[in-house]
Amino acid sequence: MEQCLEAEILAAFPEFLSEDGDTPEDCSFDCGDGWYQLIYDLCSKLATLGPETRVRISSAKETLGALRISAQTESEEARTLINDCEKQAGHTCETCGDQGRMHSYIHEKLMVRCDTCWHNYFEKMWETID
Repeated sequence: MEQCLEAEILAAFPEFLSEDGDTPEDCSFDCGDGWYQLIYDLCSKLATLGPETRVRISSAKETLGALRISAQTESEEARTLINDCEKQAGHTCETCGDQGRMHSYIHEKLMVRCDTCWHNYFEKMWETID
């Protein structure tokens, strides 16, 4: 994710993204910009649960084509919101945020892409081969 998008999330929701509420830089985002809005919306929903709901997100990353959010919480409601976000990412292009689906490349690389970004991915790949 672009650094400016990460910074927006970190600035808006430090209470979920750091150990002490002061240094949210210890949270990492290793995914495409297309999932920015999903993560931002998740944090907004978590904020509505109230201060008594303790949630600590340590990372949001792409793993085997899926969004994985590592979080510590005892709240079932917060866990449900996190799981819903991860599921929604399975239908959201990681590159642009449009409607997408899981694609595989030679059964090794899995990724969620819309048709346009999938096509662009292969165009760029073929350019490097030529």
